[in-house]
Amino acid sequence: MPVDVDPQYTHAFEYNADRTIKYHGEATPGTAQDGSGWRIRKYTYSNSQATKVELASGNSMFDKVWDDRATYSYS
Repeated sequence: MPVDVDPQYTHAFEYNADRTIKYHGEATPGTAQDGSGWRIRKYTYSNSQATKVELASGNSMFDKVWDDRATYSYS
């Protein structure tokens, strides 16, 4: 699954061992990775194909912290 990368945002990625994207974050340029202001998506795969994309805390608000991405619930 290709990821749309909007050039108006800063992007951060975390990859799985098989080089598929696990998390994708977007924020206003200049937002620190340990600061609030990120929108984070989590990708789930089956046989190397993305089958689900979920948002941190179930919403698309820019109020998450990239460094805390593994602690959020996703839906």
